[in-house]
Amino acid sequence: MINSLKLRSKDLKCPKHNNVITSLCITEKFSMKNRVLCDICLKDKQTYPNWTPLENIEELVQNIRECEKITRTNVIKVIQKLKQDIVQDLEQLEQKIIEIQQKFDHTRLIKKIMNQNQIVISDLQDLSENLSYLTLYSQFKNINKSQLQSEQFQPIFTKLSQIRQQIKCTYEQVLQIEAEVNTVPDYKLLFKSTPVIIPAHDFAINSVVITPDCSKVITASSEGKLKIWDTSTHTEIEQINDNFDYAFCVAISDDGQHIAACGSNDYIIRIWNFNDTKQPIFRLKYHTKTVERIKFVPESSQLVSISQDHQVVIWHETKPEPSRILKHHKSSVKGIAISNNCKFMATSALDKQLIIWNISNNFSIVHQIQPHKTSCNCIEFSKDLKYMVTGGEDGIVKLWKVQTWEPLLEFIGHTSFIWNVQFSNHSNLIISSSTKEIRIWNIPSEQQQQMFSIQQDYYPNFCLSNNHQLLCTGQQNGELFIWKSALN
Repeated sequence: MINSLKLRSKDLKCPKHNNVITSLCITEKFSMKNRVLCDICLKDKQTYPNWTPLENIEELVQNIRECEKITRTNVIKVIQKLKQDIVQDLEQLEQKIIEIQQKFDHTRLIKKIMNQNQIVISDLQDLSENLSYLTLYSQFKNINKSQLQSEQFQPIFTKLSQIRQQIKCTYEQVLQIEAEVNTVPDYKLLFKSTPVIIPAHDFAINSVVITPDCSKVITASSEGKLKIWDTSTHTEIEQINDNFDYAFCVAISDDGQHIAACGSNDYIIRIWNFNDTKQPIFRLKYHTKTVERIKFVPESSQLVSISQDHQVVIWHETKPEPSRILKHHKSSVKGIAISNNCKFMATSALDKQLIIWNISNNFSIVHQIQPHKTSCNCIEFSKDLKYMVTGGEDGIVKLWKVQTWEPLLEFIGHTSFIWNVQFSNHSNLIISSSTKEIRIWNIPSEQQQQMFSIQQDYYPNFCLSNNHQLLCTGQQNGELFIWKSALN
């Protein structure tokens, strides 16, 4: 704890030495007496017993107001609110650390985080007396920004802001550690043979996505509804309706804050705030035929849609008009992928062409290939940006090298066209789906690692959770299958 707080003033006089006070001091020990000291008092410890108490707090407030020409202000409210936010952030951080300790034996991994947390707490305590002193200003109102930046307030305000930012950075590190210790390694990625089956919809599920925190799954159905499910309790949390006749595709942003979906009746892309899905916050209309897929561009406010009208459309979430339209495909666009570093985008169409675009260079064309003898329905980039995978109507899953765009491997086993492909987080596995089945391929061994058989004659769409604990698939009869890790 600091022992005193100094506040610059110009005309206040010390009652002991009758000289102009250049510092006001209220010590922790004598804070209840509200003593006022000059620099001589501070230097001469022998004068401590002779400190003269200030009888009237209002007198001090009035003197400060006159000397500093401070109008009525809400500065204290601003700073106290910041302190409250910091306390809440600390509580959230400490709770998350406790959760990790209870679930995993990874004390060594979070020791550094705990030490950082203690430093933050210590810094906050050091400011507590400063904050106590500022209660003297509680009756001030409407101070302007220039006064908020004044010598008296700025150091405290700046320090509090730095502490809060440090807590946020620490919390992000804790979340990264939690994700690492909670993620099933690629080589152990096996799922139980029997899934949890949820009767989710009355008609076919056309699209499935899992939230980044792996706590919820969103389904889009031919009945025109989106539903949000709890992955732990397997119960419905929320239902989203917006005059769909056929909800064809759904996507979620990397930060989990926005949902995008499109139906087949009006070709309008709707965007919702995840925390408030009563009404879409934006409706994006340009396409003239069914929108096949939607992708959010990582760490940006852009999303991309592909359609049966042969067009690739780039949108800004907050603008109703397209920001860019790419018309290079000659038939229905079926597949789209965007790299994690936002450098490359790949699109494929029924014309058998796959186009690689450079996002950072105004979506210029980098390369064009014909990856399959027939059309390519789906594409994905690996998380480490080394590979690209494609799935075609020929039933073949192909692995490509990014930059050279040369084929590396072929995985053969599916007996019908590939509908969806996805990499595992560490880029060692590929998951692919075709009619009646889902297969997991091991890239280093070039072998199949696991297969799921689906009884229904349907191309199951799927989504692998970020922690590798869940694999969710949508079925033709409206059922949602949740395959859980065999390690649990």
